[in-house]
Amino acid sequence: MLLGFGSGPAAYYVSKVLKVEILPAALYTLGSVLFGTAALGAYYGFLSASWDPAERGTRLGWEEFQRNWAVYTKKK
Repeated sequence: MLLGFGSGPAAYYVSKVLKVEILPAALYTLGSVLFGTAALGAYYGFLSASWDPAERGTRLGWEEFQRNWAVYTKKK
């Protein structure tokens, strides 16, 4: 998220101080990609955590993600 917030001041610095023209669409795309990546990372972090306090999770949490995804998407 910090990279997403930092893309605005960085673009200002590049355009005003370094005198490089940046297209608004490029700045919008970069900011969207950075925020989207941060949102997906937070979502994966939530689902890859071990929800059982007695169980130790794995390093990347893929097994926990699969188990938690099944619980999260279960139709009631």
